[in-house]
Amino acid sequence: MIVYDIQNLSKTYPSQNQPANDKITLQIRQGEIFGLLGDNGAGKSTLVKQMVNLLRPTSGTIRLLERPLTHNPLHVPLQIGYMPQDSAALNNLTFGEALY
Repeated sequence: MIVYDIQNLSKTYPSQNQPANDKITLQIRQGEIFGLLGDNGAGKSTLVKQMVNLLRPTSGTIRLLERPLTHNPLHVPLQIGYMPQDSAALNNLTFGEALY
């Protein structure tokens, strides 16, 4: 089963001349271990934010469990957990508390 199906995904921020992501296409299948590696500014965080529907892509599509993210935004938090690296709301919690 394909969990994530990402096709030709691009994101260009209005203040930048070049895209943060450019034509990313990938599939993540159930049971796969997936990691993103890249230099600072390579677009890893932008991609993840798009995958959890916190940031809309400029173009392209993302499907989660065969459903386009744009059709049912509330579907994402029911299926995917997201823990940002920095979050002011979670500063006073331990890692375990933040996950719970």
